[in-house]
Amino acid sequence: MLKTIGVYDLVFYIKPEFELVPDGVRSIDSTYQKEIDEILQFLLNTNPIDYHLLTGDVQTRLDQIDQAIEQKQMEIRYDS
Repeated sequence: MLKTIGVYDLVFYIKPEFELVPDGVRSIDSTYQKEIDEILQFLLNTNPIDYHLLTGDVQTRLDQIDQAIEQKQMEIRYDS
């Protein structure tokens, strides 16, 4: 993950704020979710990774993504 992180224009960290849903694909083990989240937070905070923290309900998170993309597009235009 860390070797290739530079190829991404944007990195989003989606904070786990919702109850786990048994969808047959993802684990519903909340202890496992917490452990993985702690590992991700450690990696994000101990490496030079510029990331966007997404919080709130689904629509709010989508709005935050749209805003980050728009900001990145403006930066690219400005740098060109």
